[in-house]
Amino acid sequence: MRTAALASVIATITLLGIDLATGQTVGGETIMRQKLTYAQAILEGVTSEDYKKITDSTVPLLALTHRAEWNAIDRYDYLAFSMGFRQAVNDLADAARRQSADGVAYSYMRMTMACVACHRSLRDVKKPWVFGFPDAV
Repeated sequence: MRTAALASVIATITLLGIDLATGQTVGGETIMRQKLTYAQAILEGVTSEDYKKITDSTVPLLALTHRAEWNAIDRYDYLAFSMGFRQAVNDLADAARRQSADGVAYSYMRMTMACVACHRSLRDVKKPWVFGFPDAV
């Protein structure tokens, strides 16, 4: 019975494309690279007060957060960090529309802190998780 359960878990992990070392989906690595590209463009906009560059980068960045690869990790802490990230990016876009240098700087900091906290949380997981059951594997 235990062997059948283990085989089922391994098949599920394979089908979902989960990297056991990171707990991240294979498509998740690509989407995180895209997120980094947009975040770098936003930082350029923040440091030069180029509000158009900020706005042009926040729109596709927010779109990334609604893709399946972004939402492939079904953990409460990940979902909470993701919502905080989205809110910070929304606030960043709003501050850019208002051309508020302090607002974009503060919102960029919040966005970055959400990324750092989330990635730290995912790295700190000692065992791979499957459907919320960390001891399943």
